[in-house]
This record gives sequence, structure tokens and C-alpha cells, in this order.
Amino acid sequence: MVLMLMILAIFNAPAEEKMSTVVRLATRTEQRYGESAYSFRYRANNRSKHKNYVDLVYESGMMRVNHHAGVKNQITDLGPDVEVTKSYVVPEDAEWADDMVAPAKGHYYAMKITAFDGKEMKVIFKVDDVTRERLTIRWNANSAPKWPALGPGVGDAGESGMIQLEERSNSPYKR
Repeated sequence: MVLMLMILAIFNAPAEEKMSTVVRLATRTEQRYGESAYSFRYRANNRSKHKNYVDLVYESGMMRVNHHAGVKNQITDLGPDVEVTKSYVVPEDAEWADDMVAPAKGHYYAMKITAFDGKEMKVIFKVDDVTRERLTIRWNANSAPKWPALGPGVGDAGESGMIQLEERSNSPYKR
């Protein structure tokens, strides 16, 4: 009887979210993002895929979530002892940062991504490894909604650290 109850408890327990997408970022050392930026929306850290619509930039040992005009992202540290399931809900008392946080190895982070047009997306990722030069995170890209393409994208960040906007008629960012 006890064995049967244990088996039922195992099968009825919520399945832990499979975080199989591994992302490796290098700290930003120059004007261009290079390997320092990632787009959860487009599931890419390659500029030809994300076209500079990036959500997370690893810079000087910090995870930056708001780095260009119109984006209103937030991030919170959930700690290391989180069982992330498909039905996981971020605690109501979570403290959300609007700019950047220092990553901690083994910690889970929740991110609210709000694009310039008001579209929203929420993701949870885990920091697998972190040094001053590199950041490795893991998340479940299969559970995230597909984000529609937005055209040619925006320019790379310039010397001032602000995004230099491209002059394109179909770009959502216009001067």
C-alpha cells in the first residue's frame, strides 16, 4: 500500500520544466554586442537572427535587461531552490529590477519581456556558470511563444551606449 502511494505521488507531482536550451554569452568588451547579447524572443544570440532585438546583455559581470529604447524588461532572482514546473508562478513579493542584476551560479531568474509595441513574454532561466568573462544560462525555448519577425532590425549600440537607429522606412524605431 505504501509503495502504491509513493508511485501515485511521483506520477501526480508536477513535471519539472525541461531547460534544454543552453546559451553561452561573453562579456561585452566593445561597442557591438558580438557574443554578449541574447534574444529570448527570437531564441538567438546571432545578430543575423535577432537583428538586435535583444533581451539580455552580459556586460561587466552583470545581466542587463533594458539596453535600448522602447523595451521595458524586468528581471528577478528566484534563488537556487526553485522547482520550476510548467505551472510555476513567480511569487507576488518578488523584487523586480528594471536595469541589471549580478548573476549567481545555480540561481533561477524570471524575466518579463515587454517590447516597444507592448507585446509581452515571460521566461525563466537558470545560470549554469558565471565568470567575469562568460555567462552560461539554460532555459526551455520550447515553452516560449513564437515572436513575429519585425523587419530588418536596429543598429548596434554606439559609443555612447545608446542604440544607434538605422534609417529604414520599415523599422519600428524611427528618429
